Amino acid sequence: AFAALGMAGRYVALPTPPEQLAATVHGLAAAGIRGANVTIPHKQAVMPLLDELSDAAQAIRAGNTISAPRRVLRGDNPDWLGF
Repeated sequence: AFAALGMAGRYVALPTPPEQLAATVHGLAAAGIRGANVTIPHKQAVMPLLDELSDAAQAIRAGNTISAPRRVLRGDNPDWLGF
């Protein structure tokens, strides 16, 4: 997808045990990572670790997408678009 859009980037799995979630999330922006996906079991646990939450993430009470523009961690949940 990155190549098709003419973007330099890669998708890397970061297996994260629950006890390392906060350190991993806080390290995203510091490492220059511009975005991440969050899977079960972390979709709810990640929310208090983020700087901002979209209206959708707040309504669904789960975040599965993190963007890090300007080193601000923003949580979203676009799952509702599929329904």
